[in-house]
Amino acid sequence: IVYSGLIVGLISMRELTLPLMIDVRGAPLVSTLIFNLQGNGAHAAAAAVSIYMIALLMALAFVGQRLSERRA
Repeated sequence: IVYSGLIVGLISMRELTLPLMIDVRGAPLVSTLIFNLQGNGAHAAAAAVSIYMIALLMALAFVGQRLSERRA
């Protein structure tokens, strides 16, 4: 369990640093928006943006699954 947590933590750190490096001032990425909100102490806003992102990704996954079932 400890090693699994360590691997998940390392992968999460790797996936977080890339969007932070490619932050564009005109169009921030969702991950950098969440990171900045959380860093500024707006935890409720960061949680709300995260939930919206998860809901959108779940909807896209559902649509993709339905489209792939039609083609099969």
